[in-house]
Amino acid sequence: NASKSQEEKDADRFAANLLMPEKMIRDELKRHPFLKDAPQILASKFGVSVSAMKYRLINLGFMEKYYG
Repeated sequence: NASKSQEEKDADRFAANLLMPEKMIRDELKRHPFLKDAPQILASKFGVSVSAMKYRLINLGFMEKYYG
């Protein structure tokens, strides 16, 4: 979002890393590759919204690779 300050963007990035660590997401995707409902399953597992998980997966490059 263009209206967010750099501080808000940094806080969002920190929260995403804290709640949805890249290594844990990679490990889960290795166990269950190519699941169409992976964003929903991962969101539930990590205790975040589906939209937050989709955003994280996009930022990590997984959404296009596996689900795009």
